[in-house]
Amino acid sequence: MPFVPYNTRMKLVLFDVDGTLLRTGGRGVSCMELAGQALFGPDFTTPILNPAGSMDPDLYAQLVAHHGIEDGDACHGDFQQHYLHHLTEKLSRPGAAWALPGVIALLDQLRAEPNVDLGLVTGNYTRAVPIKLQAAGIDPGWFEDNAFGDQAADRAGMIRLARQRHTRRTGKELDGNDVLMVGDTPNDVNAARQAECLCLAVATGRFSVDDLRAAGAQHAVEDLSDPASLLSILHLN
Repeated sequence: MPFVPYNTRMKLVLFDVDGTLLRTGGRGVSCMELAGQALFGPDFTTPILNPAGSMDPDLYAQLVAHHGIEDGDACHGDFQQHYLHHLTEKLSRPGAAWALPGVIALLDQLRAEPNVDLGLVTGNYTRAVPIKLQAAGIDPGWFEDNAFGDQAADRAGMIRLARQRHTRRTGKELDGNDVLMVGDTPNDVNAARQAECLCLAVATGRFSVDDLRAAGAQHAVEDLSDPASLLSILHLN
């Protein structure tokens, strides 16, 4: 096999969404509450939820179990419809979602790299992702190799699925050292380890740099304002 310099090999950078690329000020959880109330009545509330690093179908399962709803599975599709309706309405308001520091500039820089592809790995329902991205001024079309919370059993499975989709699209099977997961929770760190790829943890969500390092992150930064750490991990600088 001919030698390929590391900085010219194809790289795949996978981003989490909430807390990594953008914030919505808790509007996602409030929309789940509104969706549940529309289906199950006014007593449906969401104080038990810890959405950081979770997957939307799992959050729904926790809620229906907490409220003792026996036909939860049968109502899941209707719940999603109500949730997406409220999410679209709430995030259409100015300032309801915003990109986190450095995100837009970093995405622009990576998109200009000839050997870098971008993808999303997020626990969001598939149809929720473009709603959130567009509200924060991020074009969903920038990301080609994606996996969402209703497409895999866990976060490591989503990483593997995104990599498989990249392989099918490009015909190239990437080494784990050429795949970088960027996320803001210990769940992202653990998923990257399980999926045998690199990870950059960012403290723009609920966890500090120290929290993320304690969870096993080899690379952790306060935010994405300075792209040097990410570029260095992928040997692009």
